[in-house]
Amino acid sequence: MYWASAGPLFLLLLLLPIMGVTAGTHGVRSLYSIAMVAVPWSIFMVGRVAGDPRTWARGVTVSIWIHGSYGAVQLLGRLSLLPDAISEWITAWDLSSQAAYAESYIVSQRSTGMLINPNSFGLWSVLAVVFSVFYLKGRIRAFSIALALAGVYASESRTAMVALIASVIAVAVTGKGLDAIFRMVALIIAAAVPLAVLSWFGVLQSFVAVNALERMRSGWLAVTGRGVDENLAGRVEAWNFASTLSADYWMGTWGPPQVTLGRSIDSQYLAMFLQGSLPLLLAYLLLLISPLIVLPKHRRRPFVAFALAVATMSFTATAFENLAAMGLVWCALVIDALKVRTGNPEAVRSEVSEVSHNKVGPT
Repeated sequence: MYWASAGPLFLLLLLLPIMGVTAGTHGVRSLYSIAMVAVPWSIFMVGRVAGDPRTWARGVTVSIWIHGSYGAVQLLGRLSLLPDAISEWITAWDLSSQAAYAESYIVSQRSTGMLINPNSFGLWSVLAVVFSVFYLKGRIRAFSIALALAGVYASESRTAMVALIASVIAVAVTGKGLDAIFRMVALIIAAAVPLAVLSWFGVLQSFVAVNALERMRSGWLAVTGRGVDENLAGRVEAWNFASTLSADYWMGTWGPPQVTLGRSIDSQYLAMFLQGSLPLLLAYLLLLISPLIVLPKHRRRPFVAFALAVATMSFTATAFENLAAMGLVWCALVIDALKVRTGNPEAVRSEVSEVSHNKVGPT
């Protein structure tokens, strides 16, 4: 399973930076990119020691609540629904945190959660929705989904919203019969009720950020060819600049391509291609489609949704390099493996039924 999924990608991401430093094209500091392999492997190794899936679910739940609550507070501050002293303190803290990393990360009109980039928070929130749907139960699941959905909106990441829709469709399509679709419709109706009540009393507009609506409108006009979006134009310029780099490094930059380029790339597909040429890009695509290859049908649904969300975000962001967000996927893998290993009935019931017809009687 490993070599039919993450194995080729992890191996290349481990070797390429070392090759870049050895060849002298990158400094030793470029070895930081090995964290993309070290972090998931660390999570897997901890999973071998902390073998209770409920412990993992609780830990992820706490992180979802912390990120979601802080992102919601950031949104309320922008909408002037918090005391000035609190909102000003939060804004100052966020700006100083972003500036400590890089001036280009300073964004004051979008929520970032406990991260420093709103697009990263958008991806985190989408994956948190998927995690909550499949690995949490009852009121905890409902509250976690609500906070994660609020995070998607508060981040104002247009690609994250598309990724959320794609992952929801994946959940419905991979479900058994029409049951998943009915549940999705019921969830939408349930979410629409409080919105209708707020609209009836005329307070819904107080919770709508003007900047979010303008971003949606600007993006739609740019996609339909009736306008220009500055963020999208900047990404296209960076992609064009990066494509010229591939002609000089036809075997790849080996080390992190953003170091060679001197700017962010904002596309995981292009970043993979620049670093390791076609082999690394194909290894990344293998990871994204691997749930359909290595997992049985009764276990692949959450990971198909995860993969589709990451694949969608990879068009306009370096999604896989977002270690915090991808940590949700790695934790979900650990929980799934622990349930199977401990013989959890919910995890193995379908597998038992699939092979029961091969039994010929007691031995």
